[in-house]
Amino acid sequence: MLLQPTHGALLLRRSATLLKFVIGICDDEEYAHNKIHQLIEDYSKKRNIQCILIHFYSANEWLEDTREMDCILLDIEMPEIDGIQAAHKFLTKKTSYKIIMLTGHVERFKEAFEIQAFRFVTKPIVEQEIYQALDAVYICQIEKKQILLYRDGIAYHVNQKEIVFIMADCSSSVIYTQNSEYRSELSLKQWEKELDSKIFFRCHKTYIVNLGYIDTIGDIQLKLLTGDKADISRRKRTKLKIAFMEYDTTFR
Repeated sequence: MLLQPTHGALLLRRSATLLKFVIGICDDEEYAHNKIHQLIEDYSKKRNIQCILIHFYSANEWLEDTREMDCILLDIEMPEIDGIQAAHKFLTKKTSYKIIMLTGHVERFKEAFEIQAFRFVTKPIVEQEIYQALDAVYICQIEKKQILLYRDGIAYHVNQKEIVFIMADCSSSVIYTQNSEYRSELSLKQWEKELDSKIFFRCHKTYIVNLGYIDTIGDIQLKLLTGDKADISRRKRTKLKIAFMEYDTTFR
């Protein structure tokens, strides 16, 4: 797939997941852009995540950009302004997102700590390193997503990761966290669209469960770490096990 113009954004994959993963690449070398582009394209397919890439070929070009991103893959060695200097300037801006430093010189890692680099990826770039760095950013974004829930007429902002399971109640639903429960007018079908599909799975017509809270999976029921149980429909059992393994591999 060809690179978009520098100021353009490229959508790599459309996913059922609502959360878009916006990744900037700042490097003065065309080869590096092509290499990272291909790795992220593969990452997008393997993780089933909708990735949007924004390309910058100089630090100044990146610093002048005002678009929101989830992270920037920032090369340290660049002419005029290097990655460390650029990151110092970036930290003075109101906009803030994760910085993943790219370098072939490990002796410069110490400098990168000063600019609060989130992760380091060494050059030449390999799949495992960049996957681990992107996974870490993505997990942070998932954990930040909040859901607006109501109890006794009072609105609460609840991190989606705190939801243990959701149970259908006629055309509405009940949302359970470890310490509270909330009623919602949303149906389970609507909740499937609202929640991140990498964390939540609809195992039955009456249940959506948080994969992170699953303790054991049986033939017709699963047990959650809270002690609650949820039914499993026969046709969903295999997909549930696959989703649970993928969650375990990615997020634990």
